Formats: sequence, structure tokens, C-alpha cells
Amino acid sequence: MKHVLIGAIMDGKAGGIDRYILNLFQKVHSAEVQFDFFTNAVDPQLKADLEAKQANLFEVADLKHPFRQYADFKRLFQQKHYDTVYFNFSTALGLLGPMAAKKCGVSKIVIHSHTTGCDITNPYKRKLMTVLHRLCRIFLYRYGTDFYACSAEAGVWMFPQKIVSGPHFQLVKNAICVENFTFNANIRRDLRAELGLEDCFAIGHVGNFVYQKNHDFLLKVFAAFREREPSSRLLLIGDGVLFEQMQQQAKALGIQDSVLFLGRRTDANRFMQAMDAFAFPSNFEGLGIVAIEAQAAGLPCVFSDRVPKEAHITDLCTYLPIDTQDAVEQWVDALQKTKRRERTNTASAVAAAGYDIQMQNLKELV
Repeated sequence: MKHVLIGAIMDGKAGGIDRYILNLFQKVHSAEVQFDFFTNAVDPQLKADLEAKQANLFEVADLKHPFRQYADFKRLFQQKHYDTVYFNFSTALGLLGPMAAKKCGVSKIVIHSHTTGCDITNPYKRKLMTVLHRLCRIFLYRYGTDFYACSAEAGVWMFPQKIVSGPHFQLVKNAICVENFTFNANIRRDLRAELGLEDCFAIGHVGNFVYQKNHDFLLKVFAAFREREPSSRLLLIGDGVLFEQMQQQAKALGIQDSVLFLGRRTDANRFMQAMDAFAFPSNFEGLGIVAIEAQAAGLPCVFSDRVPKEAHITDLCTYLPIDTQDAVEQWVDALQKTKRRERTNTASAVAAAGYDIQMQNLKELV
């Protein structure tokens, strides 16, 4: 039996990396492959769910305690003797885990890049963390054996060119269970009735309220859009450090009665059925798994030009800038044009692009 440690996972519901890790686990976990997980703070429900499937969840210190983090990893590797340790990273500052794995003789050390920027609201701290990331990036690859990324840009963000161009690097598509998102007219009808959207044009977004997702810009776009379409609604799924601030922003813009702050959901696929268009104005993305999910739901999509082109897998996508003088107006025009698009079943197109998890051979990754 192959024994694999994978992480870092948060609570299993926090975002794209958590979904990727759990999708991989559900597809690969078997009598031949045993998974354990690591986290910086144990979520009791996630721990119980994993243990019910014979998987352990171990806590290691976070980046604020680097010496303790290294010691935690080293102790774990010495005790458990993993065949593969699989690190999912947003920043090269996480290099202590791979360093400890190499020190302890782990034979396969996977480093998987999932993003292209530092998700920090304060611009000065963000610049500092970007500098530190670039310094750590010089050393990170030396501790890995296999290097993955969800897009070409994410690869370049985490690894030097000689790794990205080398034989041990591969692009790994963040696949989804396409059938969970396939358009369903019955779910759409029932949920729109429940939310009071029968006569509304509903723009949707799924993502945590953090700098990366750029909710501030989205609210400005929607405020301008509602001036043209008074019956429109904005559906926001997620939570995060900027949640309350964005609620206050909606009030300041006078659109609070037209914005549904739906919080964190485990059934975002159902809510995508109720939407009429999907807006994704991110400041940066590794790929943006929700961009794939929205297309699988048949939603016309307007993406920031910071979203990698690998996310453009159907003819539903429009890419626009977020930092030009007329950016808001461009977004409003593009969203209005989506009203003319008929909702279609795009499951086959998403699968053909390689994003159906049922068609992927994921065992080779571990």
C-alpha cells in the first residue's frame, strides 16, 4: 500500500485548494492508496469526516512559527514513513515542509502551485510578502521531486524556468464533477422562487471575501448595472476577512437591498443554476476553479484579464480589464450582452477540455 500525506487543507470548505485536495482524495483513496492530511488548525468536523474514511488529520504549526513548523513536519515524517508527501502551495514561503521531507528521506515530494499572487489586502504587506516569496522561490524547487501547477502562469509564479521547462513539471487540470454543475431547469425554477428571483436578472459570484477576489470592483460594477437594470440582483457566495466591509460598501453604494450575501455554502453548484451570468473580477488567479464550474453550469461568464487563459474552455467567456478608466462601463456592457444568451448544456464541452474528474487518471499524481 502507498501511504500519502497531503495538504495543507483548512476546513474542507474554504476554497479551491481544499476542493482540489478532497476531490483528489475521493478519486484516488483506495485499498492501494492510503491518505493522511495536514492542516494548521484542526477543524473537528473535517477530522471526523476523514477518520470515518480511515484518513488521519495532523496539525502542524503555521508560517508564523517556522521553527516549530519544521519540527512538526520532521517528527511526522520520521514517525509515519510516507511514500509521497504532496504540498499544495500559494507561496514559496512554505518551503520548510518540503525541506523536512527531503531531510527525512521521503522518496516523492510533490510541490503543486495553485496561484499567481499574494492574497494580502494591505499593499505594503503584499509587496513585502511578494519579495519574500521570490527569495524563497530560489530554494523551494531544490526540495521537490515532482512539480505541478494548475496553469502555466501558476507554474512560473512558483518555479524557475528550468523547472517549468523540465521533465518533472506538469500542468494538472483542477477537474470537477461536471454532472454536479450541469444545468438543471427544475433546480433553477425552485431556487429562484425560494430566493425571490422570478422576475430578476441574477449576476453571481463564488469566492471568499479577500483581496484576490476583488469584491470592491464587483460591487461598483453591479451598482452601475442596476442603474440600467433596476430589477437585477447580485448573489455573493463566500465569507472571509472582508465580508463585513463589503456589506458596508453595498450600503454606501445604495444597493444593499439588491445584493444577497449568502455566506459560505457547500452547495454552490445549486446556486449557479439560479444565476443568469457569472462575474469573476479577480486581481489574480492560479486558474480559478469556479470559472470552470460556472461554465459547466452553462453560465455566460465575464472574467478579469488576470484570470489565466486556461480557464477559457467554452464560448461562454469574455475577458475584460479591471484597472482601466472605463473598466466598470465595459463590464456593465458585457453583462448586459449576456442577457441575450440562451442557457445551454455545456457538460460535454467541459469534459472535452479535460476538466471532468471522472475522466482523469489521478493516481499517477501521487
